[in-house]
Amino acid sequence: MNLSGVLECPVCNSQDVRVSLSRPVYEIFYRWQGLQRYRCRECRKVFRVPLRPGEDFARKAVRRRRQGVHRFKSSTPAWQRKAGEAVFFLVLVLVFYAALKHVGFTL
Repeated sequence: MNLSGVLECPVCNSQDVRVSLSRPVYEIFYRWQGLQRYRCRECRKVFRVPLRPGEDFARKAVRRRRQGVHRFKSSTPAWQRKAGEAVFFLVLVLVFYAALKHVGFTL
C-alpha cells in the first residue's frame, strides 16, 4: 500500500485491486489476524492487508428472494402429491416383483 491510502498490488504495483470475497477454509486463520483478502485485477494474485482501526470485513451481498413469486409451485396439495408418489412406487414394486417371478427368481 502506498502513502496516499490507495491499495497497490505487491506483485505488479497496479492500483486495480478489489476485495476478494471467496472464502477458502484456511482463510479463517488470516481473518483472526485481522487481514482482509484482496485480489489484483491485472495479475490475479491474492494478497492480504491489515484492517484499519474501526474498519470491518467486507461481506457478500445477501441474495433475497422475491416475494410472491414461486417458481415451481404446484397446484396440487402436498399430501396429494405424496400419496400419488407412494401409489406409483407401489405399482413399480409390484411390476418388478412380477417380472422377477416370471423369470423364475425365488427368495
